[in-house]
Amino acid sequence: MATTGKFTNIQDIIERTHRSGFNDFTEEEAKEWAWEAISLIGNPAHYVDRVAILPVENARAELPYDLYDMTESGIRDYYSKLPLIKETDIYYDSDRVGETIKPLNFETTGASVVYVDGVPQENTDAYLSLISYEDYKMEHRTYKVNNGFIYTGFKTGVIELAYKSFPIDNDGSPLIEDNFKIVRAVVSYIKRMVAERMWMRDEIIDKKFEIVKQQSMFHMASAKSETAIGSVDDWDAIRSRINRLHRDPNLQRVGFKGYSDREGINLTSIHG
Repeated sequence: MATTGKFTNIQDIIERTHRSGFNDFTEEEAKEWAWEAISLIGNPAHYVDRVAILPVENARAELPYDLYDMTESGIRDYYSKLPLIKETDIYYDSDRVGETIKPLNFETTGASVVYVDGVPQENTDAYLSLISYEDYKMEHRTYKVNNGFIYTGFKTGVIELAYKSFPIDNDGSPLIEDNFKIVRAVVSYIKRMVAERMWMRDEIIDKKFEIVKQQSMFHMASAKSETAIGSVDDWDAIRSRINRLHRDPNLQRVGFKGYSDREGINLTSIHG
C-alpha cells in the first residue's frame, strides 16, 4: 500500500466509535487502544521519519521520548558524519570510557599495523590495512542502547539519530493514517476492548461479544494485508536490492544511500 502521508486525529476515531453505539470509554482509553491497534497492524509507512541531534555528556545521550524504532545505520557522529558501530563488549562500562583506550602504533608513511587473531603482523607490503587512518583514530566510535539512553565510546560530543516515531498532533494525541481499512481496524479494536470489559461485567451476552471480537479480528487482518502489499515503488526498491551483483561493503558508512538504485552493468565485447 502506498502511503498518502495524510492522517486523521483521535477525535474522529472516537466519533466513529460512538456512532457504532459504544460510548463507555474515556478519551485516554481511546488513545491507549489506538496505540495498541497501530502497533499490532505494524505498518512501517505509518510511522514518521525523524532526525534528532543529541548532545553526549558523560558518554551518554537520552533517547527521544517519541522513539518507536531506530533506522538502519541511524546513529552517526554529527561532525564527521561517520556511523557509530554497535558495541558488543558484554563488559562495557560507560562510566569508564576513556580509561582503557590504548595508543595505536600506526605508521602513516608506511604499511598499516594489522592484527591477525590478536597478533601484530610484520609491517610489510603484504599486510596493508584496508581500514583508513581516520577509522583507527575513531576506534571509540561505538554505541550501546540501554534503559532509555545511548551510551557512546566517547565522553562528550554530538550524535545524530535517525528514527521512526508515532505521528502525533500538537496535543500529543495519536494520529491515524487516513486509510479506510486502517481507520476501520482501529475503531473495531476500540469497540472490542469496550465490549470485552462489558462482557466481563456480564453487561452483554456471549454471542454479542463474539460478533464484536470476530469483526475486530477480521478488520485487523484486513489492515495488515493492505499494508503488507506495498506500493510499486516499494517493490521496485526491493527488486533493485535483491538483483545486485556487486554488494558494496561500505553501505553502512553512508547510511545505505543509493541502496535502492538500479545497478548499471557495462558489457564490453572483446574481438580477437
